[in-house]
Amino acid sequence: MPTSTPPPGRPGAPRRGIGGLLGLLAALAFLVLAAVIVTRRGPEEAQTTPSTTPVAPSATTLAPPPSEPPPSTAPPIETAASPVPEEPVAASPRAGQTPRPARRPGSKPSTGGTRMADSGSLPRGGPALPPPSGTAPRRFVLGTTSIESLKPVQRDVKGFEADHVGVKRAPEVNGRVELEMDPATMRPGVDYTVKVYLANDDGGKDIPVQEMKVLTVENGKTASRVLTPRARTVKPKQRVLLSEVEGVWRESARTWAMDVVVTSTRQDVYRNRLHWE
Repeated sequence: MPTSTPPPGRPGAPRRGIGGLLGLLAALAFLVLAAVIVTRRGPEEAQTTPSTTPVAPSATTLAPPPSEPPPSTAPPIETAASPVPEEPVAASPRAGQTPRPARRPGSKPSTGGTRMADSGSLPRGGPALPPPSGTAPRRFVLGTTSIESLKPVQRDVKGFEADHVGVKRAPEVNGRVELEMDPATMRPGVDYTVKVYLANDDGGKDIPVQEMKVLTVENGKTASRVLTPRARTVKPKQRVLLSEVEGVWRESARTWAMDVVVTSTRQDVYRNRLHWE
């Protein structure tokens, strides 16, 4: 009668199958452990190890873990940035000339030392205009000399009524009164000097000076004084300094003028004015 007893020639067959499976599992576990150790030590060694010439990986090098994707071999794609104008192709340098170095991509073109204004920093409506200039400083202006004679004239003019006719005698000697202010510009507290000259424009007669009067008008108030002239005679075609009037410029001065009246012994009167405007 047949039985289920295994044949006597293969008593250890089941044990060999179990032992081979256990050995395969042990080998896989060792490989996994080795891969984990190499992966953890890789970043630390990359930080401490100096950069060397890359060596082709050997056949036994383990592949990186699946968590890190393999590096792409495609060329890197540049991130979109502000457009850079294309530079014109430089012509080949002539003989004896040094070629200019090529500009690096993305660098700004040279402006030759001149800084270009940023269009975004300008105010709306164009660049700001310079502030208007201030008012011009005030100055001293000399008037025109007036001359008259104090000698009496004949009142009986034929064909005219004497009461309605103004008759003046012409001066015997023509002359000019000139005034010069020093300094030319004024500020409060400054000492000033007005030089008074008398010029003889006649070519044949002298001007014998008899009297000189000075009237100063400041803010509508008049102050007069009689001065002694330095020279008593002005010869023909000469210009003589008669006097120097000194003073201190006041802070309250808003209007200012000086009148000079020179009288000769020939009874000719010469007048002129220096006005601050």
